[in-house]
Amino acid sequence: MYYLLFFVFLFALLVSQKEKRICVNLTRGRLVSSTNRDLLFFGILMLVWTLLVFKSESVGNDTFMYRNVYEVAQGYLDEGLIWSWKTQPLYYLIFAVMHSIGLSFKTAQLLIYTFSIATIAYFWEKYAEDKVAALYLWVCMESLWFYMSGLRQMISISFGTLYFDAIIEGKKTKSIVFLVAAILIHKSALILLPLLILLLYSPTRKQLYTIGSVACLLILLIPNTIILKIANLLSFEVYGELVGQSSNILLILIYVFMAAFLVYITARQPFKTRKEELMTVLFFVCVFLMCASKKFYLISREAYYFKIPLCIAFSNACKKISNKKNTVFLVLIYLCFAGYYFNSLQSNVLNVIPYHFFWSVGEVWK
Repeated sequence: MYYLLFFVFLFALLVSQKEKRICVNLTRGRLVSSTNRDLLFFGILMLVWTLLVFKSESVGNDTFMYRNVYEVAQGYLDEGLIWSWKTQPLYYLIFAVMHSIGLSFKTAQLLIYTFSIATIAYFWEKYAEDKVAALYLWVCMESLWFYMSGLRQMISISFGTLYFDAIIEGKKTKSIVFLVAAILIHKSALILLPLLILLLYSPTRKQLYTIGSVACLLILLIPNTIILKIANLLSFEVYGELVGQSSNILLILIYVFMAAFLVYITARQPFKTRKEELMTVLFFVCVFLMCASKKFYLISREAYYFKIPLCIAFSNACKKISNKKNTVFLVLIYLCFAGYYFNSLQSNVLNVIPYHFFWSVGEVWK
């Protein structure tokens, strides 16, 4: 199934430059004249949604755990435990409300995944110049596997994405509402708090690159004890014994390459809008977190909040050099990410292989 998904993406990338067709505009909800890329994006997004919604409970490390939590969530609400800060109450409240109105776990999953995919569609429709390429990068960079396993953080990431949109639009009240919602679902969203400064200040390109370069170098010198304290604050304290473990250095080098590529492109074609500036800031935050994961690999979970804007910023940069002269270079870039995709499948850290639809293993919709 995952190989089929990959080849569908290859087909989409090949034909996405063709003539105009009639398709659905996801931000206005009506038929408009648009490019083939929009139609392909919508179709592949529906394939991703199908893989998420109809998967077996054996797919993903934490799926069984979320089912168990869902079944007892009503008890948390009845006993008042839902309001404990440590339980991150909004997560339990969502589950408790769904359970109390009689929704099955699979129906609850369907609604949650639909909300998350709709958030992606909205954000990419609004900011991505090449939506098919952005979605391709997002899937290749393990986000789909993570969504299959990390249901709670996925909801938090969705609110985090809406938070980014509100910051880019300069809407202070919405920014705070979405940030609070993300934190009350998963405490790791505290990593988003410092970004509120972007409502008041946008760094220049030179400042951005200087701060980003220094930060990525300094993270390699920070003692493990400090990294552990940060991990504890972000609710990874149960993994404290894993501080000595780190993300694969080759994986980190991919992100460093992406950063160098973006610097090269923007040096030739400077930022024109605040949207481009802030998307690049989010891009470099993601790269910084991946560098930090060299010390403690679970910090890479924080990077999932930023992978959607990272994929947009990078695909938009690729779009700027998208001409016949640079076609070979772009093909090589996308092949590198194909290697990322198949390497993550082989490692199977999140237990997404083998993939089964729920009906193929005798599960019922309940």
